[in-house]
Amino acid sequence: MMSDSEAALLVVDDIEDNRFALSRRLARQGYLNVTTAADGQQALELLNSRPFDLVLLDIMMPNVNGYEVLAAMKANERLRHIPVIMISAVDEIDSVIRCIELGAEDYLPKPFNPTLLRARVGTCLERKRLHDQVTARTRELSEALEQQTATSEVLQVISSSPGELERVFQAMLENATRLCEGESASLVLREGGNLQFVSRYNAPAALLEQTERDPIFRPGPASGLGRSIRLKQVVQVPDIVNDQMYFDREPARVRLVEAGYRSQVSVPLIKHNEAIGAFNILRQKTGLFTEKQIELVSNFAKQAVIAIENTRLLNELRESLQQQTATSEVLRVISSSPAELEPVFKAMLKNAVRICEANFGNLFLCEGDAFRIVALQSAPPAFAERWQREPVLSIPDKSKIPLVA
Repeated sequence: MMSDSEAALLVVDDIEDNRFALSRRLARQGYLNVTTAADGQQALELLNSRPFDLVLLDIMMPNVNGYEVLAAMKANERLRHIPVIMISAVDEIDSVIRCIELGAEDYLPKPFNPTLLRARVGTCLERKRLHDQVTARTRELSEALEQQTATSEVLQVISSSPGELERVFQAMLENATRLCEGESASLVLREGGNLQFVSRYNAPAALLEQTERDPIFRPGPASGLGRSIRLKQVVQVPDIVNDQMYFDREPARVRLVEAGYRSQVSVPLIKHNEAIGAFNILRQKTGLFTEKQIELVSNFAKQAVIAIENTRLLNELRESLQQQTATSEVLRVISSSPAELEPVFKAMLKNAVRICEANFGNLFLCEGDAFRIVALQSAPPAFAERWQREPVLSIPDKSKIPLVA
């Protein structure tokens, strides 16, 4: 909690003796962080340059008076919550009413009473502390709700789209980008021995052009994404311009900066203690990502690993079921046509083409030094007509049988 000595106070008065006297009185009361301004314009400049907890504001000043400063503060979303005590020699009820209507917390006439000053400054600072606590708690609750909503949305996509990884990845990237206050995100996965971009959200044109030319991703050992995968940990780059790879004019780094990106975070996907890929979030502003933002993306990374594994198992199950169904269908045809080979061959070929996801297929039987076509499935008309005219393929040397007809 903010102490009295830490509270930032701003004293605004055009008379130097008044500023000095009030600052000294506040220091005696334990308020050591006091800044002064000689006029309204200087006060507004200070307020826009750093945070303050309380403003003690004179009314009658040249150029920009206290009323105008107060009105400007209350019209500013960032400044309107700062309490203001008006201090002035003007002791008319109309002036007091005007200040209160403009949003002042309190009003003290000059010369001020030290005891009254202490009480009213203390009360205003206590209100400010309570306001800050409520604001911080509200922000935390809002962030937690947003993260829970994003996680729920991703889980809903996972459950409603089994095996559809692109939809899952897109939901993760979109939510991660939004909650990390970023502008772009991508996911790379290890496929075979290489890393490849498998999903992108709002990717910069330069990156799209590069990956279209060469989908294989080769991160430099010092890059954020490369280090994240190699070290199997979260890596942040708070300012890409200050990164060594940018100093070395590494092309990928230069392209990111030219596209307006200044910071990034890379979060690895870990499976069996090995990095199988990583999320990469890009942001146009500099600075570190928050712990909660990193926690969210890390949770997405864990969910992505689970979704990938579930998809693999689902595909294996589907393939096994397809094979069992195909075998069952062929056996059924065999049992129902014990003396007829043609329906058996057609059933075998039809299922083989479907399981192999082929465009068409054909089945030959060896007859001495020749091969006779006994079944066609989904063959192009010209191909089918050719084998109907000449169903026998003669190959004197069987070691030179063509692999493709």
